[in-house]
Amino acid sequence: MKTSNLSKNSVRSVERALSLLECFNHSCRRLTLNDLMDASGLPKTTVVRLVASLEKKRFMEKDQSGTGYRLGNVLFRLGHVVEADIDLISIAQPTMRECAQRTLESVEVNVVIDDSRVCITKIDSVRTLRHVIPVGKRLPLYRGGSGKLLLAYLPHVQQERILRENQNSLGTSIDNALAELDTIRKNGYVVSIGNRLAGAIAISAPIYGADGNVIAGFAISGASARYDEAEIQKVLAEVVAGAKKISLAMGHIPE
Repeated sequence: MKTSNLSKNSVRSVERALSLLECFNHSCRRLTLNDLMDASGLPKTTVVRLVASLEKKRFMEKDQSGTGYRLGNVLFRLGHVVEADIDLISIAQPTMRECAQRTLESVEVNVVIDDSRVCITKIDSVRTLRHVIPVGKRLPLYRGGSGKLLLAYLPHVQQERILRENQNSLGTSIDNALAELDTIRKNGYVVSIGNRLAGAIAISAPIYGADGNVIAGFAISGASARYDEAEIQKVLAEVVAGAKKISLAMGHIPE
């Protein structure tokens, strides 16, 4: 019972802290404690306590006058993370539409979030038999072409940790899995048939950011029954070219 009450109080504190951050906007960039009290409707003791916690974590900081507060640098950094994803989506979508029209298959962009592969934007195939991945759904990095492509470009230490944590689900040894990731990285793409989902094929290539690091994976997927070797090579060319086009638009300069 005590644990339940503590949990509820913690959630309420988080909600109240977030409500203080929401008091800021373009017309109210600097707020005093009284302003925060009026805008949030919270008592002074609560506002003082929450502001101290937010200031400690750099979500909020004192302004130059020392009498008011403004949003902290942590939010600026987090905002850039969100902005990067939004930019990637808007930049990728024209290329995605072109590839979807030419191949009639599903096209998607995936990123790594908390050791998982997450689709951030997609175009579903117009065909009845198609491979559908919901936007926002978390899937393992160690299964399927799109996941393995992203895993291949993570730091080696992170690769090993993820593989060891999921060793019983790999279907092979860690050494073999690492060797496969090394091959993917050397090739610059992956073709996966039935690895995560029986009857499905996924072909994926890396998208690079301006700093030269891989920021996402560009993938085309569909029913493997439609693919012979010639079709695989045709779609692979689309994937590699599409990933390169998006990378260039993101500011990447190939060596």
